Amino acid sequence: MILKAERKVLKIDDDFHWLLGGRTSFAVDWNLYCDQEFLRTMLSSIYFAGAMLGTSLGGSLFDIIGRRKGALLGYILAIVSCFGASASPSIVIMFISRSLQGIGEFVGYTGVTVLMLEYTAAKNRAVITSTLHLHWSFGYLLATLLGYLIKDWHWWVLLVGLFTYLYVSLQLS
Repeated sequence: MILKAERKVLKIDDDFHWLLGGRTSFAVDWNLYCDQEFLRTMLSSIYFAGAMLGTSLGGSLFDIIGRRKGALLGYILAIVSCFGASASPSIVIMFISRSLQGIGEFVGYTGVTVLMLEYTAAKNRAVITSTLHLHWSFGYLLATLLGYLIKDWHWWVLLVGLFTYLYVSLQLS
C-alpha cells in the first residue's frame, strides 16, 4: 500500500503558485506575499522590540515586586500572549501578541538569570549561566523538528506556549 501525501496548491495568479503539502501558514492565510511580504519580517522585529522593552522595564519591575514575582509575571504574560497568537484572527492581533510575548519572555528571562546569579557562588556562576542558556540551542532544534511535524501553524504556536509553560515550571520550582 502506497500512501500519497495530500497536496494543497495555492494559486495566487497565473505565474505564482505555492505547494503547501497540506500545511497552513499565516503568511498564506493573511496574504502576506508580494507587496505585503515585509509584514512577515516585521513579526520577528516586533517580537525583539518587545524583548528590548521587556529587558529595559524588567529592572524597575523587579525593584517594585521582586525578581521571582516579576519573572513569573513576565512568563505568564508571554504564555498568555502565545496562546493569543495561536488563535489570532488577523495580522494586527498577531503583532500585538508577538510584542507582548517579547516583553513577557525577556522580563521573565532576565529575572530568572539574575535570580540564578544571586543564589550561585561566584566560582560557579559561569557554569550556571551557560547551563541556563542551553535552552536556546535545544529550543531552535526542537522548533525546527516540530515545524516539520505539525502542519497547522495555529497548533505550532500553541505548542510553543506550552513549552514556555514547562520551561517556567522547571525554572521557578
